[in-house]
Amino acid sequence: MLITRLELENFKSYASACIAFTPGTNAIIGANGAGKSSLLEAIGFALFDYRPEGLKTENLLREGATAGRVVVGLVSSRDERAYDVERAFGATATTRYRVYDAEIGAYVAQGAEEVAHWLRDHLSSGSDIRLRDLFVNTVGVPQGTITAPFLQAPSARKAIFDPLLQAADWAKASDALLPTQRSLEGQAAQLREAIARLEGELTRLEPLLAERAALEEASAQMAARLADLERDLTGATAALQRLDAAERALRESQERLNSARVEARSLEARLSDARQALAEAVEARQRVAGSRPGYEAYLEAEGRLRELDRQRARRDKLVARQSALQRDEAAQVARIEQLDRDLMQAAQAAQRMAELAPAVEKQRALEALLDEARQAQSALVEAQRRAREIEAQAQRDRLECQRIEAEGARARAYEADLAERQESVEELASRIARAREEVAASRAERERLARQSETLAQSEAARCPTCEAELTPEHRRELLARNAGQMAALDQRVAQLAASAEAGERDRKRLQAEVTRLQRELRALATEADRERAEAALAERLAALAEAGERVAQLEGAAGTATDLAAELAALGDPRREYQRAEDIARTREEKERQRASSASQREALAAQLDQVQAELSAFAGLDLAIQEAQGRRDRYQEAYALYMGNIGAAEQLGAREGRVEQLEDELAALKLSLAELAQAHEAAQAAYDPALHAEARERTQTIRDDLAAHRARLEQNAVRLQAVTADIAGLHAAQGALVVQQTSLQETEELLHTLGVVRARLREAGPHVTQQYVQRISREASGIFADIMGDRTGRLTWSENYELALEVRGHRRSFPQFSGGEQMCAALALRLALLREMSAIDVAFFDEPTAHLDPERRDGLAERIMQVKGFSQVFVISHDDTFERAAQNHLRIVKDASGSRLGEA
Repeated sequence: MLITRLELENFKSYASACIAFTPGTNAIIGANGAGKSSLLEAIGFALFDYRPEGLKTENLLREGATAGRVVVGLVSSRDERAYDVERAFGATATTRYRVYDAEIGAYVAQGAEEVAHWLRDHLSSGSDIRLRDLFVNTVGVPQGTITAPFLQAPSARKAIFDPLLQAADWAKASDALLPTQRSLEGQAAQLREAIARLEGELTRLEPLLAERAALEEASAQMAARLADLERDLTGATAALQRLDAAERALRESQERLNSARVEARSLEARLSDARQALAEAVEARQRVAGSRPGYEAYLEAEGRLRELDRQRARRDKLVARQSALQRDEAAQVARIEQLDRDLMQAAQAAQRMAELAPAVEKQRALEALLDEARQAQSALVEAQRRAREIEAQAQRDRLECQRIEAEGARARAYEADLAERQESVEELASRIARAREEVAASRAERERLARQSETLAQSEAARCPTCEAELTPEHRRELLARNAGQMAALDQRVAQLAASAEAGERDRKRLQAEVTRLQRELRALATEADRERAEAALAERLAALAEAGERVAQLEGAAGTATDLAAELAALGDPRREYQRAEDIARTREEKERQRASSASQREALAAQLDQVQAELSAFAGLDLAIQEAQGRRDRYQEAYALYMGNIGAAEQLGAREGRVEQLEDELAALKLSLAELAQAHEAAQAAYDPALHAEARERTQTIRDDLAAHRARLEQNAVRLQAVTADIAGLHAAQGALVVQQTSLQETEELLHTLGVVRARLREAGPHVTQQYVQRISREASGIFADIMGDRTGRLTWSENYELALEVRGHRRSFPQFSGGEQMCAALALRLALLREMSAIDVAFFDEPTAHLDPERRDGLAERIMQVKGFSQVFVISHDDTFERAAQNHLRIVKDASGSRLGEA
C-alpha cells in the first residue's frame, strides 16, 4: 500500500489542508502541539476507524465547526490502483463514508459496512483482525506507547497481542460450531420423537382397512334403494303437477272476476265525479258573464297606476340628485374658507423667512468653523497615538538590533568552532576509511593464506602449488608453519585495526553529533542579512517618528477654538430649523391658490345643476293626487275582478267535461257485459278442481321426498366417512415411507454429530500450536529487523509465547526491562514491524515521536537506524525536532498560528 495524499477540512486544529506524501521516508516535523499527530489520527480515523480512547466524534471537529471531512488517497497493493477513501462527519456521527476508484471514475463502496469490508480486503489480506487493533498495536502506535506493553505484566500483554495473533480464534471456531452441534442434537431428538409418533400412528392401519370394506358394501345397498325411491317420486310428482294446474286455473278465474267487479265500482265513482264537475262548469260560465264589466274596469285602473308609479320613480331620483348637489355645494364653500386661511398663513411665513435669513447664514458659518476645529482635535489625538506607537516600535527595533549584534558575535565563535570540528570529523573519517581498507586487505590476505594452507594440507602433487618447487613433507610443514604464523599476525592486525576503526567511529559520531548540534544552533542564530534588515527597519522607524512629531506640532494650535464656537452656536439657538418650517409653509402658497380657484369653479357648476334639477321637479306638481285617485278606482272593482278570475278556469272547461261524461258512460256499459262472461268461466273452473284429492297427492309426494332425502343423507355420510378413511389409509401409507426416511435421517444426523465433536476437539487442540508457530515466525522476523536497525547481528531478539521480549548475546540473555532506552525502542519497533508484515498486507509504518525521552546522541543513532528499516514502501516519522530531516526523502514541517495548523515552508 502507498499513501499519496491527505485532505483535511475542519479536522481538530486544521481548517483546510492538502498534504502530499512520497514513497520512502516522510518526516513530519514541527513544534510540540503544532498538529503533527493529528495527521496520524486522521489517517487512522479514515482507514482504520480509529479514535483515541475516550475521544468523541465531536472532539475531532475544529472549534466552531459543525462538519468535518478527511480524504486519504492511496494506491492499493492488492490491485495497484489508486483510490480515495472519504469520511465526512458531524458532531455526533459519520455523515458520509465512501471509496472512490479514480480509474473508473465511480464509487466502489458506500456506507460504513461496505467501506469496512473494502478496507479489510485491501489492508489486511482477508484477516479477521479488527482494523482498529491493527492500527493501535502495529501500524500507528500512539505517541509514548511503543514500548509500554513490553514493560507490563504477562496478562496485560496477552490482552493486547492475543487479538492480533487471533490466538483465541481456534477456540472461537470450536465454540462457533457449538450452536451447530446443539442444532443437530435438537434435530436428532426431533427425529426420534417423529419416529415414535409415526410408529404409534401406524397401529391404526388394519382397523381402518376393515372399516373401508364395510363402508363400501353399505354404500352399494343404499344406492339401489335410492334408485327405487326416485322412480316412485317421478310418478307422484306428475299427478301433483296436474292438480296444481287445476288449482291455479280456479284461483286465476276468481282473481279476474274480482278485478272486473272492482273496476266497475271505480268507473261508477268516476262517472259521478264527472257529472258533478260538468254542473260546476255550467254555473261558472254564468258568473263570468256577470262579472266581466267590473273586471275590465279593474284592469284599466291597474294600468293607470303602473304609469303613475314610473313617474314617481323619476321624481324621487331628481329629489335625491338635488340633495347630493346641495351637500357638494356646502363642502366646496367650507373648503374655500379653509384655503383662504391657509393662504394668509403662507404670506406670514414668507415674511418670517426674510427676517430669519441673516441668522441662518451666521449659523452655517459657525457650524463650518466648529467642524474644522473638531476634525483638528481628532487628527491631533490620532497623531499623538501614532507617535507613541512608532516610539514603542522603534524601541523594539533597537532591542532587536542589539540582540542580533550579540548573536552575530556568538555565530562567529560557532563558525570557528564548527570549522575545527568538521576538519576533525573529516580526518577521523579518512583514518577510519584507511583502517577499514587495511582490514579488508588483511582479511583477503588471510583468506588467501587459509586456502593455500588447505591446498598444501590436501595436495599430493609432486610440486609445490605456490612456488612450483618439489613438494616434500618438510617443505609442506615449513610452508604450513609459515602460513600459520602469517595468519596469526594478520588476525592480530585485523583485531587491532577493527578496534581502532571502532574507536575512531565512536569519536567520529561524537564529533559529528557536536557538528550537528553546532549547525543547528548556528542556523537558529541571526545572520548578517538579519542585522541589515533590522538596522534598515530601525532607520525607517526613526524617520516615521520624526514625521509624526512634526504632525503633532502642526495640529496642537488648531484645536483650541472648538469650545468657544460651540458656546456661540448654543447662544444663537437654531434659526435654520425655524426658517425651514416657515419655508415649508410658504412653499404651499401656489398650490393653495390653485386649489381655491378650482373649488370656486366647482361651486358655480353645482349651483347651475341645482337650478336645472329644480326646474325638472316642477313638472311633477300634481303627481301624488293622481296616484290617490287611481288607487281608489282600482279598489272599487276589486271584488268583480276576483269573481271573474275565480271562475274563468272552470267555465273554459265546459266542453271537455261534457265529453268526459259521455266516455265514462260507454266504458261502464262494456264492463258490465264482461262481468257476466267471467262469472260463467269461474263456475267451470270450480267444477274441474277436487281439493281433497289435491291434499292427498301432496302428502304422498312429500313422504317419498323425505324418505329419499334421508337415504341420500345417509349415503353422503357414508361417502364422507369412506373418503376420510381412505385419506387416513393413504396418510398412513405415506407415514410408512416417512418413517423410513426419518430413520435414515436419524442415522445420518448421529454420524454427523460424531464427526462434529471430533472436529471441535481438534480445533481447540490446534489453537495453542498455531499461535506458537505465529510467535516463532514473528520472533525470527523481528530479530532480523532489530539487527538491521541496530547494525549488529551478534545478538538475537526473541519473543516468547507469553509475549515477552528478550535479547540473547553470546549465550547471555537480557529481559526487556534490562535493555537500554535505545535498545527498548528499537526492539519494540522491530516487533511491531514484524507483526505488521506477518498479519496484514500493509507495508506502511508510522513512528510517532520514536526518539522521545532520548538524549541527543541516542536520538541521532536511533534515527539513522530507523531510516535503515527494509521491506517497507513507505515510512512516516513524526518528531518535534529535526533529527529525521536529514535522512528523509520527503520532510514536511507543520506550523500552528492563530488560524490553526497548516503545512509550513520546508
